[in-house]
Order: sequence, then structure tokens, then C-alpha cells
Amino acid sequence: MVIKMPELELLYKIDKKTNLQSFLKEKKFSDSLIAKLKNEKKNIFIGNELITFQKKLTPGDVIKIILPHEKSNINIVDGILNIIYEDDFIMVLNKPHNIAVIGTIAHHDYHLSGIIIKYYNEKNTKATVHYVNRLDKDTSGLIIVAKHQYIHGLFAHVQIKKKYLLKVNGNLIKKEDIIISSIKKDATYRSTKYMIDENGKKAMTKYKVVNDDGKYSNIEAELLTGRTHQLRVQFSSMGFPIVGDTIYNGEKAEFLHLESYYLSFVHPVTKVPLTFILPIEW
Repeated sequence: MVIKMPELELLYKIDKKTNLQSFLKEKKFSDSLIAKLKNEKKNIFIGNELITFQKKLTPGDVIKIILPHEKSNINIVDGILNIIYEDDFIMVLNKPHNIAVIGTIAHHDYHLSGIIIKYYNEKNTKATVHYVNRLDKDTSGLIIVAKHQYIHGLFAHVQIKKKYLLKVNGNLIKKEDIIISSIKKDATYRSTKYMIDENGKKAMTKYKVVNDDGKYSNIEAELLTGRTHQLRVQFSSMGFPIVGDTIYNGEKAEFLHLESYYLSFVHPVTKVPLTFILPIEW
């Protein structure tokens, strides 16, 4: 028996006279995706009628667009997803510590993308993996997955508020501040490591100390930019490395005390405001 996988469908109500090409451009469809829809000639309907790009759209028309299926070469990995939210277009996951988000030579047999593909296959979901925000292998917490490249592209027009909780060594004198620095890759290291350098890319972080005990500080940090290892580099360069950071602190610990605990954004398709907050056990 062949099980048909659910399609990713978009519904729009037309409010003005237009043509299909202009309408798709208005809805942020890329040129390559428009070309694919035009060539396949099987993805766009008004009611049950399949339409072509010659069809004129008039107010009141309800148009249905089936997003073309994207093939994936991601290898399947055994594992369980901690799904915080899911709909037809996106998922929000709670990523655990010590798992890379994508498969590489070093992480071919265990990565989040492979677990997601396994989940899609089990649910007969016709989707792929496009990360809207990225987390380091050692960083845990909330991560957004778009199920199609088109949905991922819509997030370029969405403001996402991202907050982290981190535990650092030492007590900061300034309990609230904005850190402004420039970050670039440290070429003296083979592995991925970054450093503060005036020739790097601008990085901004707003933070406040939640509490401290003389030895450690728990900090809420809001990313105003999204540089690789931004929080790890900035706090270590100030003399307050994150607990468990083997790259910038050199200490051994059970895990990196850095968690993406808060995400807030307007859904790019449904336009519904969404906010997700994780409780932090540590």
C-alpha cells in the first residue's frame, strides 16, 4: 500500500485584480520557486480548478498553492524530538546539549537534522529541514525549523526576539549593560574558535544579572546580533567565561550552562504572535 504524504499547502484570498506572477512576487516567492511552479504546472488551484500563469486573478478568488516537494539527502538518525510546537509550516524544538544540528564528518551518526527526517518519515510528512536560528552543538534550548525553503525565506521578514540564560564564573560589577564588540574567527586554531578583533563583525548583546552568589552569576542575555559563539566569546573576553565552556574556559563540566530559553515572533504564514519560554532546571 502506498501512503500519500501530506502536502504543504498555502491558501490566499485575492483582494485585487492581479496576475499570478505579480501575486507570487508580492508573497515573497523567489524567482527559482516561481520558475519551478511554472514548469511543473500542477501546484496552483482556484477551488478544484488547476490554473496556469495565464489565469487572471480577481477579488474574491481563493487560491491554493501546493509547495513543491524538496528532496533531502540527510541521513536518518535514531533519536527522540522534544517538540514544543508544530504546525503545517514550522516546528519549535527543545534541543538538548551535546548534539550538532547538522550532519558533518565529525557528527554523521548523531545530529538533530537526521532525527527530524526520521520523525517526518514516521509521520508521512512531506517536508525538509531549514533552521531559522542556529545553536552550537553544546548549546541547548529553543530552535525553529521551517519545513520548506519558502517558509524559511519568509522569516527574513520576521523579527525574532531571542533570549538566553547562562551561568558564568565570577560576579559582574555592572548588573545590566549592552556589550558591543567585534568578533572574527581565530585563525590560530584548527577547530572552530572566535575572538574579539576590531576587524571582525559587530556583535551586540543586552544582558542583566538575574542573581549571583559570590562565585557564579546567572545572566539573561538578549542577542541584538547573531554572531557565531557571540555570548561565549564576549563573556569570556570580559573575564566571565560560561560554566562548562571547554573552548573559551578550558574547564571540564557536565554541560555548557547556556540555554536558548526564550523565543518570540509573529508566525510568517498565520500572522499569529508566538512566544515560547523554557524553564531552566539548573
